[in-house]
Amino acid sequence: QLLTCSVTGLSADPVITWTGPNGEVLSDQYTVDPGQFVLGNRVSTLTITPALLATLNSGDTFKCGVRSTEYPTYSPEVEKEMTITLLTLGVQPIHKEIEAQ
Repeated sequence: QLLTCSVTGLSADPVITWTGPNGEVLSDQYTVDPGQFVLGNRVSTLTITPALLATLNSGDTFKCGVRSTEYPTYSPEVEKEMTITLLTLGVQPIHKEIEAQ
């Protein structure tokens, strides 16, 4: 699972942090790519491994927080909240011949 946080129209490179469902700052268990600051834009991604995805619940939220590096004291952190929806896919036999096999 890949979550993306896009920030545009910036005059300086921001600090981007990711927080998990319990409000914890994400670290070793997740792969965070901070992205590169190019022409006022930055795209950061969070990769959730299949093993970690199996421990999450539908409705869990992740947040991408952005804070100014030029004015960290005066600028509030802006957060983008992303809610995951887990899908369970299954196969049911349609014909009795298939069901018997």
